[in-house]
Amino acid sequence: RGTGVGNPGGGGFGGAGGESDATYGKVYGIRALPLRVGSGGGDHGGYGGSLWGAGGGLIFLNVAGILDVSGTITAGGESSADSAGGSGGGLWISAGTIQSTSGTGAIRANGGNSNTNTWRGGGGGGGRIAIYSTTDTFTPTPTATAGNGWGYANGTAGTVVDPGADSRIVLNSPINDVQSDLASTTLNWSGHGLGVGETF
Repeated sequence: RGTGVGNPGGGGFGGAGGESDATYGKVYGIRALPLRVGSGGGDHGGYGGSLWGAGGGLIFLNVAGILDVSGTITAGGESSADSAGGSGGGLWISAGTIQSTSGTGAIRANGGNSNTNTWRGGGGGGGRIAIYSTTDTFTPTPTATAGNGWGYANGTAGTVVDPGADSRIVLNSPINDVQSDLASTTLNWSGHGLGVGETF
């Protein structure tokens, strides 16, 4: 969540935003189901700032065949030149095969920075990424890194779930087990999809 006017803490989503006077964007959502957008950074309001960073959006890709990533897929948070950075957004990829034949593809949901020389601001928290595929040869590491604060704290890293690449849940920031996030929601990962109401 964002911190609002007068509180230039970083926006939160997969990771917390950078703290500003004990105020920061909180972590929310489910790491295995990144179907929400990120949060904007806080604003100085009457203290002189106004250009906070927006939170990253939501990208949902459902590809029956081959997804070859040679460019960049990003749901990154916006950096701010005057206040706090926005958090990374949500990025869900479901594909039969995911690869990068060029080896230069990138998948990112990084938090935005606070790039101000006048007014302080927190860095945005990382977003959430989930990749489900039958065959995963995508070698670049997807990232949900935190944004840097200026005068206030950096954000914290978000989460990446990529069972096809590692046969396990992979977290950029090791906070709690994935089952604690799922709570009563049960899921099924069968090749490259998740079915709500089934067993994970």
